[in-house]
Amino acid sequence: PTPLAMEESWAFVYWALSCSKPTFPFMREALKRHQQVVVVGWDAAADFAVTRLAKEVCRLLHGSIFIATGEVEPAEGTFADWPPSVRTTYFRLSRHAESDALGPAVRECVRAAGADDSHILAVASRSFYSR
Repeated sequence: PTPLAMEESWAFVYWALSCSKPTFPFMREALKRHQQVVVVGWDAAADFAVTRLAKEVCRLLHGSIFIATGEVEPAEGTFADWPPSVRTTYFRLSRHAESDALGPAVRECVRAAGADDSHILAVASRSFYSR
C-alpha cells in the first residue's frame, strides 16, 4: 500500500496496541517531546471498566483530553467526577468499526476534541477489541 493508505489504515496502530507495549523509558521520552496527552476510551460510553481504566491512564500520563467512543452516548453525569483539567467528550463510533474507516475516524475525533498537532494518543480498551 501507499504511504497515504497506510496512514489512513488502522494496521499500524493495531501493531502498537496489540503486539508491542511501550517501555517506561520510551513513554518518559515521549512525554518530554509532546506536551499534550489524549486518551481514547474504546467503547467507554458503554463500558464502565474501560471508563475507569481511561481515568487512571489520564491521571498517570497527565492527560488533558478524554474521548469516550461508543454506539450510544454516555449517560449525563458519567464524567462529573473527572478532574476539571481533563476535557471529556464523546465520539460516536462502533466498537467493531472497519479498519479502513477507523484511522480517519479516530483522527477526526481527536481534531474535533481540540487536540494539538503534537500529542500522545493513548487508547484504553478491553484487549479483545484490539484484535
